[in-house]
Amino acid sequence: MQQFASGGDSGYSIAVTTDGSFRVSGSFARGQSLCDAILSYRRALEVQPYYAEAHNNLGQAYEAVGELKRAEMEYRTAVEVDSSLAPAWYNLAISRERSGDRLQALTAYDRALELLSMPDWLEHPESTKFKQKARMGKERLGR
Repeated sequence: MQQFASGGDSGYSIAVTTDGSFRVSGSFARGQSLCDAILSYRRALEVQPYYAEAHNNLGQAYEAVGELKRAEMEYRTAVEVDSSLAPAWYNLAISRERSGDRLQALTAYDRALELLSMPDWLEHPESTKFKQKARMGKERLGR
């Protein structure tokens, strides 16, 4: 395993495993600077640019610091890389709703709900929460 990003004293690291996937240790959400998280995800994506979950997570970090256009770009990239990544579709829907693009928001909510009903996602610990929020998003948009 090769470590390529570390938060030093903040208690996280990202490493590439022998099969090319990532292993994240620690937490970006608790106590770590979001700027450090953004930097770490960007470094991770330099090594493995087609890692959809990292694009989705980077989008969430950008959103948390108010960089909404960059966040949406990362969500779009995540669903282009892996069209079955339900959380990225949900995040894209929120982003499109926020920007006033009702049709694209509804399309993304529909795709998230469709994926969350598939067997691969039914057992995901946050599946129910995402479904409920996606339905509420559609209701906000009048559908």
